[in-house]
Amino acid sequence: MPHVGRSRPIDRITAFFARFPAASLAAVIALVPARPDPASARQLGEEDRVRLAAFEHLVTVLFPADTTRSHTYCVDMRDESDFNAPPEGPGRDPGAGLLSRFRRTIPRVVPASECPDPTAAAQDAAGGSPVIYSVGRLTQIGSAMRVPVSYRVHGMNGGGWSCTLRPSDGSWIVVDCLPTWIS
Repeated sequence: MPHVGRSRPIDRITAFFARFPAASLAAVIALVPARPDPASARQLGEEDRVRLAAFEHLVTVLFPADTTRSHTYCVDMRDESDFNAPPEGPGRDPGAGLLSRFRRTIPRVVPASECPDPTAAAQDAAGGSPVIYSVGRLTQIGSAMRVPVSYRVHGMNGGGWSCTLRPSDGSWIVVDCLPTWIS
């Protein structure tokens, strides 16, 4: 059906980019959050839903990496229940269900095993610096869950938090994050 009397979505997008220089494209891309595919929410187990909420909070609130310089978010799972220092050594990759939620995000989200060495001045395939995001072991505290989260860039830049999440209407929300280390 033709769009009579109103513009098509593609026309509005084209007009937007015609009005702004190409240099502003990086700023627009930086606004695209790493959000999961909502259709797969019911496929995750309860612990993965807690990890997902903690990861989303880490990448959107605690340390939203500059997407003009970082084109890849690498995520790993840790057995530690506290991050009082940067996690050492490789963690394990998250499950396929958790990763499937990030199929079409900007920047792309991949298991840490697919990333360059985080201790080197490595670049991802697009020439940016990959950011390693880690999610630790869950600890139940009453009806809440505590989970340590951290990020690392080039092995020398990073930070960690201990976050508390509570269930709310079938999902998990972050209610508190306390810093545990910074580098």
